[in-house]
Amino acid sequence: MMTGVQASWLLAQADSYSHMSRRFQAGGHSISLLEIGVWLLLIVGAVGFAWCTCQLYSRMIKAQKRSPVWLFRELCAAHGLTWADRQLLQWLARTHDIAHASHLFLRPNVFDPATLPPHMAAWKDRVEQLREKLFSVASC
Repeated sequence: MMTGVQASWLLAQADSYSHMSRRFQAGGHSISLLEIGVWLLLIVGAVGFAWCTCQLYSRMIKAQKRSPVWLFRELCAAHGLTWADRQLLQWLARTHDIAHASHLFLRPNVFDPATLPPHMAAWKDRVEQLREKLFSVASC
């Protein structure tokens, strides 16, 4: 048998969950068009922000890929050049007043030992190896 305290406790517990079903009852709280509109605006805003962010990121990547620095990195990677080789190429470009080191891949005459300045004489052998690596025609 239930006492009065137990019965009131059960009723209090049932009452604490009754608010959860009010929106589903005919006379309960309904969702207004304003609430739906606010949620739709938030969703459209989030999607628009994500789209704009993707567009800006893609333009940034495309601009990077058009830079001479990116081209130099890609050409060095394609030829399997080490970090030391890349530094030597940068040094050669500065020595010969070439604006972008990527232009060295089009100018084999820069690698000619006769055109090297005296301060680069110690690097003559390495420059010749780079010239051979970059401009030799592979036999089929």
